[in-house]
Amino acid sequence: SQTHTFRNEAGSTEYARIDSSGRLGIGTTSPASTISGSAAVLHLYDGTNNNLASLALQAGTVGSKWEIGALSSNALGFFDDGSEAMRIDSSGNLLHGTTGTSWTNTAGTYLFYQSALNVTRDGAESMNLNRLSSDGDILSFRKDGTTVGSIGALGANLLIGNGDTGLR
Repeated sequence: SQTHTFRNEAGSTEYARIDSSGRLGIGTTSPASTISGSAAVLHLYDGTNNNLASLALQAGTVGSKWEIGALSSNALGFFDDGSEAMRIDSSGNLLHGTTGTSWTNTAGTYLFYQSALNVTRDGAESMNLNRLSSDGDILSFRKDGTTVGSIGALGANLLIGNGDTGLR
């Protein structure tokens, strides 16, 4: 069993090694796992210009494969077996089930950076809220941090309002 090292042209600096157990060390001479490193950044780039530089994660040889990739649109994409499932766009918006920000007519979940959560669904309810085991608020409405109203449950009844309105 051998250790293979990768050095600069002069041979004075070791950049990586594969030890006798097949472990790859980058920036370390003692890899502790299959791939070990001490570099501050792992840089993956698209050498074929197909607009996706990614890191693939797969459980086993036939398991579902997830990829995290830098897209050409300056977005970070998350892929499940090759299909985009979610992205963080260049504005910091989290988009699930969609690739654009047109939430009023396209199904998806949109969490806009420093703004709002919008959920759009075609042909079914857009949101389900479920409180377990006790009566009380299910949804609270606040203005400047102060609760101004709520929607809740009291037994089998829907409760709307706050202590001042008495709406039921």
